[in-house]
Amino acid sequence: MATIMITTNLSEFITRIEEAKAALAPLVVEAMTNTGNDLVQQLSDAAPRGTGEEATPPEGDASGRLAESFVMEAESDEASARVTVSTTQPQKLEWVRYGRGEVLPVVKKALFWPGLDHPVRRAGPSQPNDFVSPIVDGAAEMLYGLLDEAVAEVAAQL
Repeated sequence: MATIMITTNLSEFITRIEEAKAALAPLVVEAMTNTGNDLVQQLSDAAPRGTGEEATPPEGDASGRLAESFVMEAESDEASARVTVSTTQPQKLEWVRYGRGEVLPVVKKALFWPGLDHPVRRAGPSQPNDFVSPIVDGAAEMLYGLLDEAVAEVAAQL
């Protein structure tokens, strides 16, 4: 009977695993940041464009166009990474995504805003336009693809 002996330098293999682990963290952060930036761009591109300038934004919202309101913030440390995409106009985004009911005057007898030719008694309801959900769903797929690439790159080092 023949004896086969297999030997390995276990400490060298453990070192390579530690190096691969260290290399993976920045690749994951980069993939998440790239996905966040792409998400902001896609949301901006897909947001409906109004026909005029609004005089006063809804309470709690920043002024300007919805398309310019999306921002990305990235945070990371040794143990975790987080990318947050948000808007500076949450009320306006909610109205666009889910629609709004009829608007009636509360203080006066009619509604008026700059750009309107004359006061009106009411503003009709708006139809929902959820442009956000398909983009967010696609961003998750993009992130998974980038993470797969990062893992394959690190695995090649082993």
